[in-house]
Amino acid sequence: DDVYAQLITMKQEIERDIKEIIDRKLELSRLINKLSDPKHRTILRMTYINKGTADSICYDLKMSRTTYYRLKKEAISALEKVI
Repeated sequence: DDVYAQLITMKQEIERDIKEIIDRKLELSRLINKLSDPKHRTILRMTYINKGTADSICYDLKMSRTTYYRLKKEAISALEKVI
């Protein structure tokens, strides 16, 4: 019985954590959508929503790592102004 109660508690905690993560991603997505530059939106979405690596994003967008990091820095600055 004790193990079953612990499993139920763990399941509820996991469900609560998942809901919180989803809510945070939705809020971040809403903020990203407020950016005017589509490149900035794409970089931030691929990095923080889709959890892409720098290398995979550079490959997908056919850009250098230098360009990726420059755009990411610009996008974060733009996002800070939105917030």
